[in-house]
Amino acid sequence: MSDDLTRSIDPLFQEIRQLIDTAKQRAAVAINAEITLLYWQIGNRIQTEVLQGQRGEYGKQEIVNLSQRLTQTYGKGGSERQLRHCLRFAATFPDEQIVSALRRQLTWTHIKTLMYIDDPLKRDFYIKISRLERWSSRELQKRLDSMMIFTSTYCSTTANSNGWWQSISKSVTSAMSTKAKWNCTSAG
Repeated sequence: MSDDLTRSIDPLFQEIRQLIDTAKQRAAVAINAEITLLYWQIGNRIQTEVLQGQRGEYGKQEIVNLSQRLTQTYGKGGSERQLRHCLRFAATFPDEQIVSALRRQLTWTHIKTLMYIDDPLKRDFYIKISRLERWSSRELQKRLDSMMIFTSTYCSTTANSNGWWQSISKSVTSAMSTKAKWNCTSAG
């Protein structure tokens, strides 16, 4: 009888398991989006209220003081390093609407990696391709380390900068589907 009961419950168990796993995934995405927005807001507030658009010893000391108080209250999430990430985030992406779109499609780890790319063209490229290809943060880092895709696509589209996004999209789609390895010398 035990085997009959197990067989009759198994489909129900699988369905409930799927419901739980799906809900957990949606919750994780929602939490990440909110935390990402929080980090941008923190960086924006520090930039506006403390630094007032300036850098200097006063600002550095204020960040250290703020960090110490936040760490005492909330733990490691308020570290000086985390506050500097928040500042960089707000400085790199000053438009809240852009942040709002990014936070729904990329994780904080993606954004933290992308915001340290100084070249805006390169950063925008990797934002777009990360979203399109649904790269994990590890895959993004791997691609950045190799610069394989950006270098080849950028080299092949530099001569025609009018519509470079269309060229990039076509090149990336082609490169990703054929798993081609390009470099500037062979992209021409």
